[in-house]
Amino acid sequence: MDLGEKGRGQMDSMMHRILLFILNNQSISAHVLMEEFYLSKNQLDYRIGKVNEFLQEKGFPVIIKSGSYYVLDIKKKYRQEILALEKAPVYYTAEERQIYILLLITLYEKFTLSGLAQKFRVSKNTILTDIKNLKILANRNGVGIRSARQTGYYLHGKEIEIRKLWTNLLKKEQEKDPTLLQSKSVLMIEHDLINEVSLRVEQLEKKMNVSFSEIKVSFLSMIIYLS
Repeated sequence: MDLGEKGRGQMDSMMHRILLFILNNQSISAHVLMEEFYLSKNQLDYRIGKVNEFLQEKGFPVIIKSGSYYVLDIKKKYRQEILALEKAPVYYTAEERQIYILLLITLYEKFTLSGLAQKFRVSKNTILTDIKNLKILANRNGVGIRSARQTGYYLHGKEIEIRKLWTNLLKKEQEKDPTLLQSKSVLMIEHDLINEVSLRVEQLEKKMNVSFSEIKVSFLSMIIYLS
């Protein structure tokens, strides 16, 4: 997949969540951040560095490290400006966007070129490039991506191959978003329905006398929901 480059003045989804988490806590330990976002120390340091590049470019104070804690000490006016970023469109990397496009096609089979461009706030040419890359990936897995003028893009191939493709992509996304909260938002997952599915999974846990982690429950729930 084409990973693309993040433009200047933009945050990817992980940077966005880390910044808001630190801002809301003001001072937070590296250990808590690593657990919250399932990052290694090196991954966390890299992300904090990228967040600071963004803050510096915008003229905001940067996150500083004091011992094992990350601190963002800012005046009220800066705090309000940064919080306003929460309402701004989140930038998705090409890889994230392509994963979501394929999952959206799997789930809805109704997204047109214009609809995808509008949803991700990118040009139609960008979406065409994404689809081109996705077709290569899909073909390697025995799946085709086709389009119909009225209904939009859809997947073509054996059901088992299609399922294997989107399951692998969902696993890949969970490496960055362990509880799949962002995925549920982008995919417009029905809150009540996914909660009901999660409850059924937890009931199955008890019946089988096994224990699933929160991450496993999230993944299994999404698998069932998307099936």
